[in-house]
Amino acid sequence: MKFLMLISIIFIQQNLFAFEIHAHRGGSSNYSKNSMNAILEGLEKGAYASELDIHLTKDDHFVVIHDPVIDLKKCKSPIQKQLDTLVVRNLSLAEVTSFKCKNGDYLPENIPSLEDVLIETKKYNTQKLNIEMKYSNKATKYVYKNNYTELYPSLNILAAQLHEILTKHNSYDRVIIQSFSVDFLVLIKTISDSVITSYLYKGSYLKLLPEKVIAKHKIRKYLWIPNYRKAFKIMKHQNFDYFSPTVGQISHKLYKKQFKKHIINSRNKQNVDFKILPWTVNDKDKINDYLGELDGVITDRPELFM
Repeated sequence: MKFLMLISIIFIQQNLFAFEIHAHRGGSSNYSKNSMNAILEGLEKGAYASELDIHLTKDDHFVVIHDPVIDLKKCKSPIQKQLDTLVVRNLSLAEVTSFKCKNGDYLPENIPSLEDVLIETKKYNTQKLNIEMKYSNKATKYVYKNNYTELYPSLNILAAQLHEILTKHNSYDRVIIQSFSVDFLVLIKTISDSVITSYLYKGSYLKLLPEKVIAKHKIRKYLWIPNYRKAFKIMKHQNFDYFSPTVGQISHKLYKKQFKKHIINSRNKQNVDFKILPWTVNDKDKINDYLGELDGVITDRPELFM
């Protein structure tokens, strides 16, 4: 009897661990998002991974920040008045990390570099960092003090620099690289055959829907429309490791049927090996219809799922 109980406990623990909890920007209730302390706290709490966002500076160092432009409402630096730009790509590592940023009532913290994060999290060798490579080929210009600047470097530069830093710290086995850019994920896979990739997805942007559809389904006039049939074909063809849709879409009655048919059912029937990891799930009720069919969540509240 004791042996059977022990086997049952081990089985339960393995299944709990199999459901991956990714702490969104650290998922901290004590520190500002994307701060070093938040990232460390997510791992300390036992999350499978701490999720974070990165941008590249002008001297080719990655820094952990969500937006390509530093927000002076949240971030302050003793040298900010001397700067001619707030675009991360046009600032040096020293300039970017001189800024202290805060969310809400949390204490401000300096923007960390990815290199420092890789070093500080090395002791959590059974857990991972889920790193989002920020990129857009649409919104590429920004104006500050009458200076027009590019927001992003080329995909080739981003992939090469990321490969360099991950190789330097022997970190490919403890990171997941996620992006909305299929081209970037394909590129990083050609550079490293061991990289774990995650396809962030929200579909195509439509500016206007018929008024009858808006009124019936109580949705905004401007929104992203998913095409899960097309998304599945990409996952199957490119062999990405994770499919990461927004929870707002997969929990909406307008898209549930399509998501189940073209992602969940197609994955199972065609035996395509990838995990489903929706973002950002802060309410368990949002995924009740998919119990046993999801492989984890990206969440601001990791404690909800532990």
